Amino acid sequence: MTQVKKTAGICTTCNNIEACERLPGHTRHVFFCEEFDDASALTHNVLATVTSIPEKHIDIALGLCCDCGNRTTCANSKTPGGIWHCEEYA
Repeated sequence: MTQVKKTAGICTTCNNIEACERLPGHTRHVFFCEEFDDASALTHNVLATVTSIPEKHIDIALGLCCDCGNRTTCANSKTPGGIWHCEEYA
């Protein structure tokens, strides 16, 4: 293991500090480096914590069918664009 010179700035949290070629010449704090990497591995499965939300039935009936009392038994309630004039409306 190589001896690493103590420095401040972003070098203290960099994963590449052991193999850094620029570090030995630094006399000031480093605030930007193209080789900087402070990523850490995920410790848990993020997808496992997501709970499934039950799907709700969305009523998309248009026109008079949206609040008609006969909607469940009427054949016209499935008409695309909805029914806007109906003698069976209740």
